[in-house]
Amino acid sequence: MTRTNQSSKVGIPFCWEMGNLVVVSNRLPVNISKEDEKWTYCTRSGSLVSILTGAKRSTPFKWIGYLDVDVPPEEQTEVRELLEPECLIPVFLERKTADLYYADFANGVIWPAFHYYPEAIHFTKEAWDAYVAVNKAFAATVCAHAKTTDLVWVHDYHLMLLPKLIKERVDVNIGFFLHILFPPCDVYTTLPVARVLLESVLASDLIGFHTVEYTRNFLCSASQLFGLITKPQSIVMEDGREVRVDTFPVGIDPEKFHVAVSQPSVKKLYKSLRKSFGSKKLILGVDRMDYIKGIPLKLLAYKSMLKSHPELVNDTVLLQIAVPSRESVAEYEELAHNCNELVGQINGTVGTLSHVPIHLYHKSVDFETLVALYLLADVCVISSIRDGMNLVASEFVASQCKEDPGVLVLSEFTGVSASLSGAIIINPWNIDEMANSMYVALHMDLKQRKSSYESMIKYVRSHTSMYWGNSFIKELDQVARSRAIFNTEKLDKSLVRSGNTLLLIWIDGLLASHKELEREHINALLQGSGNFAHSVYLVSNASEEQLGSRFVGVNVGLIAKNGAFVKKISSDEWVSLYEPVSVDWKTIVMPWFVHYVERTPGAFVEEEETRVLFNYKGVDPEFGLWQANDLMANLEPSVSHLPIRMARGRFSVECYLASVSITSAIDLLVKSGDFQSVLVVSPNFEEDLLLYCHSLENCKTIVVGKYRKTRAEFFIDTLSELFE
Repeated sequence: MTRTNQSSKVGIPFCWEMGNLVVVSNRLPVNISKEDEKWTYCTRSGSLVSILTGAKRSTPFKWIGYLDVDVPPEEQTEVRELLEPECLIPVFLERKTADLYYADFANGVIWPAFHYYPEAIHFTKEAWDAYVAVNKAFAATVCAHAKTTDLVWVHDYHLMLLPKLIKERVDVNIGFFLHILFPPCDVYTTLPVARVLLESVLASDLIGFHTVEYTRNFLCSASQLFGLITKPQSIVMEDGREVRVDTFPVGIDPEKFHVAVSQPSVKKLYKSLRKSFGSKKLILGVDRMDYIKGIPLKLLAYKSMLKSHPELVNDTVLLQIAVPSRESVAEYEELAHNCNELVGQINGTVGTLSHVPIHLYHKSVDFETLVALYLLADVCVISSIRDGMNLVASEFVASQCKEDPGVLVLSEFTGVSASLSGAIIINPWNIDEMANSMYVALHMDLKQRKSSYESMIKYVRSHTSMYWGNSFIKELDQVARSRAIFNTEKLDKSLVRSGNTLLLIWIDGLLASHKELEREHINALLQGSGNFAHSVYLVSNASEEQLGSRFVGVNVGLIAKNGAFVKKISSDEWVSLYEPVSVDWKTIVMPWFVHYVERTPGAFVEEEETRVLFNYKGVDPEFGLWQANDLMANLEPSVSHLPIRMARGRFSVECYLASVSITSAIDLLVKSGDFQSVLVVSPNFEEDLLLYCHSLENCKTIVVGKYRKTRAEFFIDTLSELFE
């Protein structure tokens, strides 16, 4: 595979050597129809289509999606064969199910919840069942065409259940990209099925978002809803698998707009439009008719500007392109009605007999007309109240003439606002501010307009759809390869059955099945294993009292406090292995722990003979992690000279005697028994433990969970496999 430095080169073709790239989205990029008893197709428009089509120029891939047309079962093979040369694979759905999935659930539940509009959520079991059914249909199609060596790239909120459904059937590398915003946790949880959707997306290997804010919101939700450990760019799952979470700002294909500007047909349209508007300055709005786009606020701001500057009434015109969207949904129908009323009211109030200041065009426009309007506009106003990215801003910039560019007025609530620093950034809820920004934009001098344009066009040209696609796929490639590096070999059962063996099982963090760690289950495994002649020791960080009471009557040995105490098999005595110290280290440590407990509601201190623990399991995960990091940073200088060590647990900070060592416990057992081999089983292997195990003769390391990043020699999926 050829690699390049992303920071220095853009749009370099990418190739995944190990398999195919399979893209999955709600819709395929074509419309099909039947003419003269024969199926035909043509390319359709749409933002995702444009983005992925741009990415496909450098990275060929198979594309799976829905066709949004009823194809009789007996004709579906014909349609598949028609689309096969284009590497397009259709998913056929029953019409009612498709409508419930798309309109009622994806756009009637997920869309408003993600865009801070919970009052528009209309959750029904019928719609949810349809969403599940369609995601299962997509999963069946993906699994029929994807191999374990492939990369699967799932797109958007329509298919949030898909990653988990695929992983349950095929162990393939999956990337998921969300093309809308991801809200803060308190907003996200207004979604009735928030936990189910989040858990399903977390089955992915790489999850991408438009902005750092959306990425941070997702990490916070994963932490708060599931108590998962999160890092700046990843989430550690309970089975040890690490999910990469990163930011990939989507772009457009600027070359497409640059070329279009010089086309004769566009120039002709430009001249015609210029003639229609005369010498008036044009303020342009291009949006879908959607409540997140803030169209009414834009209209009110324009009215406010005209009232404050009546001299502009006959000198300016606001042309609002409002592309019809989801017209069957009541909220959208009401929005369109309100916009029409508002336009009529404003035109009637500030307009004149010879001039209508606002033109509301409730239709979509073809690409050439759109480019001509972008080129003609003096100002483009984007007033979204919530918007994942908004590529209209980039399209406007890409269409400008560098000798006389227009000005972009951009809502701070769009994802792209963080990147287009040359725009005039507004809060659309502040009508007067937006009105003043329109006025400033109309009167901006040429030098400043050029300067603003140069800073924006540089970003638009460097962060293209091709760059976005390549960046995501390269990251998914790296994630897949890192998995391959750490993938260990499946345990050969003959290793477990060979001779008398010392079997050490770390039970802390073994989450494959909580039942596997109960006394009855361990007993049943030992009694039902027939000729299982091993000496089994359970290792834990728990105290000897906790461990002893938990496994009373079970024919196993116990190692408590990670090596401080050992109770041999069939013995009631605990043997202490740690060396007492003369320094009263707890008098130094305890005040710090108490200090942070007092400032962390829900946290508490555990004090034992060999250790002190700051436990924040019941605390808000994000705040608890913040406090734990702060505690460690402040405590470390105070204890560096003491005979103790500091360690981080999943929800804890621990100080313990340095003389406590699991290796001492293992040495004791190895020397006191005639074992032919040693098997060490753990959900995690620290490097020190691995080195020690590898130094022992006939010692094998086994990790529980295939996806844990470890250099252990073997893996098992569940603890039960050892006793089968």
